[in-house]
Amino acid sequence: EILLMHFSTDYIFEGSEGTPYIENSSQNPINFYGITKQRGEMALKESGCKYILIRTSWVFSEYGKNFLKTMLSIAQKRDEISVVNDEIGAPTNAHDIAFMIINIIDSIDASDHIKETFHFAGDRPCSWYEFAMKIFYYANEAGFKTPKKIIQIKSSEFNSRAKRPKFSFLN
Repeated sequence: EILLMHFSTDYIFEGSEGTPYIENSSQNPINFYGITKQRGEMALKESGCKYILIRTSWVFSEYGKNFLKTMLSIAQKRDEISVVNDEIGAPTNAHDIAFMIINIIDSIDASDHIKETFHFAGDRPCSWYEFAMKIFYYANEAGFKTPKKIIQIKSSEFNSRAKRPKFSFLN
């Protein structure tokens, strides 16, 4: 029997608690993405297989599509941007996730019958606005073009079809 490592998201939580979510916190996803991730978790647990379920949040890196790359791209085109300031989560570096996976693989005994859920995310809660400010600080230090003005807006002002949790910090 093999061990399945499955990844999920902070978006399985409603985001109205205001306290960090632990692994067995009550789930109540508020968008389709969260619902499908919750269903995937349920299917995994019902399968009977050995598993490690890892929930993470706000993943970023220099690869793929993510908030870091979006902010840097927008900064090249605009001198003024608006960023949501009332959604709180934890940016998580994809390199940290990869390092964690290697450590898990190295520490598991093939005979272990593991069925565990873990949260792995950045350890500092922040808003998207605060995350953007850090990105632009370091981008400016590295000589990249950054916006002259960054405006804080409410999520209700942001043009998004998907509803997002207000507070999805994983403990």
